[in-house]
Amino acid sequence: MKREQRERRAIETLFKELIGAPRRRFPRSAVELNASRRRGVYVIYDRRGRVAHVGRTPTAKDGIVQRLRNHMRGQSSFAAHHLKDDGSRLWREKFECLWIVVPSGRYRALLEAYAIGRLCPLHLGLGLKDLE
Repeated sequence: MKREQRERRAIETLFKELIGAPRRRFPRSAVELNASRRRGVYVIYDRRGRVAHVGRTPTAKDGIVQRLRNHMRGQSSFAAHHLKDDGSRLWREKFECLWIVVPSGRYRALLEAYAIGRLCPLHLGLGLKDLE
């Protein structure tokens, strides 16, 4: 089996693991958020169950928890554009998130891209305002 086929199967398996992970509601405080400190891929759902955002942690020192806290504190393009600079909407409007740890940077990038393509999130984290 070629490397590309092995990677494709591995990413498809990781995607199934990702969407099968337990959903957790955002707490009132970013300090209360209990998420992994390792790097990975995450999905944020709005109160209607729609996929609002798919992200990964390419460099976050404290992994997934740091990136989700950034969203809660309004320190991301997702918070700026989709939440109108109000990260508290994540808990007030009962958003949920799920995640998995993915140690490989390459696999994190591939899984994020695959999940975005499959889930078609409301927000794409490209830093461009006119893509909403």
